[in-house]
Amino acid sequence: MSVIVVTVRPGRDGKLYQTPWLRAVPAELNRVRWLTHRLHCQQGLSHRAVQRTLLDQHGIRRSTGVIARDLALFECPSCAPQPPAPPDPARKARAYAWR
Repeated sequence: MSVIVVTVRPGRDGKLYQTPWLRAVPAELNRVRWLTHRLHCQQGLSHRAVQRTLLDQHGIRRSTGVIARDLALFECPSCAPQPPAPPDPARKARAYAWR
């Protein structure tokens, strides 16, 4: 299991805010996207269950909106559309007469 260090920066109001670490490390963002797809597509978890699993087991906090966006914009091999099956040569095409 990898350790994720959360960096913070002071805001204008003096509070500490988390820096957007995923924007700085594209490889880490891709790893989280693949992990999200594996949890959702292969294990069949809902968005909330994916969010809970990411936080509990991997220490990654993601909103359900970001999870939904990752699932919609990026495809894994298991959720990619499969090409249509070739037509059966035993079946003939039928011609219909329109009146």
